[in-house]
Amino acid sequence: MLFNSVTVRLDDMTQTTFLSPLFDFFVEGLAAILPCPKENIFVFNVQDDTDVEAKILNVSFSVRKPDSRDPDDYYPPHYLQERVYLNRAILARLANVQVLPFDDNLCVREPCVNFEECLSVLKFGNASGFISSDTLLFRPIYPVNTFACRCPHGFTGEFSSLLTELNGP
Repeated sequence: MLFNSVTVRLDDMTQTTFLSPLFDFFVEGLAAILPCPKENIFVFNVQDDTDVEAKILNVSFSVRKPDSRDPDDYYPPHYLQERVYLNRAILARLANVQVLPFDDNLCVREPCVNFEECLSVLKFGNASGFISSDTLLFRPIYPVNTFACRCPHGFTGEFSSLLTELNGP
């Protein structure tokens, strides 16, 4: 599970076009709007959206906080989604990509009960084949959007979505 990641949907984009030369522009654009060093941005999945007819590319990434002394301190997904969505016009100019609205937040449906906090979670299935361009070789993984519920302070227990098991990778 990866709690601190988001997936953005890029309109009219293919894997090959994104990997060369737009990949570097995308990372630099994210670094500008977050703001953080581009070395703190970790793109770990680039995959065509197979649920639609249009050319939409799903790009998943995490961003390590720049001023933290803890190397495992990453921005939460709601922060990343907000920054990307509010600054999507800037990102479009810097990276030559069109970010579509987020639609992978299962927490909007409020699945948690008893004042639990809903956390969007990415789980990962089997790795798929390699994709490449003239300058970059990339092996995407299969992300599955799901959620987890966190109990309020002073309470214990755990509930995770069954969507992964129901929908499968």
